Amino acid sequence: MLLIPRGDHIANLNGLMISQRARGLATLHATAQAVVSLIIFWCWAGLHFELRASAVQPDYARYAQYSLLVVLAHYLDLALSNRKDVNLLYLDMAVNSRISLRQCANVSLVLMAYLVAVKDSMISRAFLFSWIPLLYSALFITNKYLPRLLASAAFYTARRHRILFVGSSKHTDRLKIWADRRALYGFETIGIVPTDGEVPDDSCLRMLGKPEDLAKVLLRERPSHLILTEFSTQSNEGRKIADLCERNGVRLLIVNDLSDYLGRPVAVVEHDEFCLMGLRREPLESPFNRVVKRALDIIIAIPVVFIVIPITSVFVWLGQRIQSPGPVFHRQTRSGINNRDFTIIKFRTMHVHDGSQDQQATRGDARVYPLGRFLRRFSLDELPQFINVLNGEMSAVGPRPHLPAHNDWFMEEVNHYNVRTFIKPGITGLAQVRGHRGETKCKDQINARIDMDLHYVENWSLTLDLMIVLRTMRHMVLPPKSAY
Repeated sequence: MLLIPRGDHIANLNGLMISQRARGLATLHATAQAVVSLIIFWCWAGLHFELRASAVQPDYARYAQYSLLVVLAHYLDLALSNRKDVNLLYLDMAVNSRISLRQCANVSLVLMAYLVAVKDSMISRAFLFSWIPLLYSALFITNKYLPRLLASAAFYTARRHRILFVGSSKHTDRLKIWADRRALYGFETIGIVPTDGEVPDDSCLRMLGKPEDLAKVLLRERPSHLILTEFSTQSNEGRKIADLCERNGVRLLIVNDLSDYLGRPVAVVEHDEFCLMGLRREPLESPFNRVVKRALDIIIAIPVVFIVIPITSVFVWLGQRIQSPGPVFHRQTRSGINNRDFTIIKFRTMHVHDGSQDQQATRGDARVYPLGRFLRRFSLDELPQFINVLNGEMSAVGPRPHLPAHNDWFMEEVNHYNVRTFIKPGITGLAQVRGHRGETKCKDQINARIDMDLHYVENWSLTLDLMIVLRTMRHMVLPPKSAY
């Protein structure tokens, strides 16, 4: 990681006031949605009581408890999700639908968990289950229209900010587009002071002066923000610009252009007196996130290990006695977290004494006996790996573990292959549910699979894990063509 001392007005563009406005809008939006959800909750409850026309007086205090849980669930969703980093003002239909579904699912899970925990028999199940579709509709509509209404109210004319760019003109078009997409947050681009000569004729930014005229430009244009498009530590120009901004009451932001030098995105983390820059964010470096993921692993693994595997083992053993006598389980060395080897456990699907066990299975592979082909097709051979999950060697969800011999080949083909070993391997993963499973025949297939694994490493969330588990269950019932 790169270490940069804090205190010299060094900032990432997504930090400071721009990010604060986006985060504040997300919190306002969550609060407004909680209020809308409460209104719908009580309106539907009142209508439900009228339609029931029951002689039994409804327990309003009990319903009030559930309404408070609705509010809690909205803020819990805000805390656990990446909504603060999503541009709520520009949601397309697909993203809106996905966010609304996640919010609705989280609210429903909180209510159902409470209902089961307290064994509540007073609340009407018909009311709750009929209210959930109404909740989804309300969330979808408010996600589409509410952020812009809130933004127009929060960032009115008196709160608008003028942005001046200073630096190389080669990035200006991209930065202008970036700034325009934040216009609803109250930002307006006024022009550029280029440090590399004239602005091209086809530039979308107006030239306001030369670098030596910056002090006059600040006095004349009165910008609220100055964005330095590049930063050099080889001169004191940056300090001069910082001093000018401080003297004129202008907020200074500096584009983090390390991505251009390193050839990949850079993640910024603040720790004590240092600002650290790395190549990626890793949500599972958080102890809390690891505890949440481990809890999900245990919840899934315990019933599988103590109920499903014993029953399945009997049927597998009987089938093997007929088609391919030998051990029920197949044990194999795989590479786990930080490339530490461990022994993976699977139902044996190949004939015993085959010397080519380390080769990838192919369609119609002669090494696989008939029942083994069925087990592989429906991913039932993977069930014993939940023993590895309970042992802490694997997770229910994560990058699939490979043979050490295959790792050497993959590392030769893909430079960033080992990044996937930052976390525990999984029984299923994002690559598998998105169609990248089975035999890898070319470099493009390897890259596609590894890219999915890296996306998972950098974007882990409990919601993502649950989505992968649900899609895996669907694939077990309706296997894709690549399952063999």
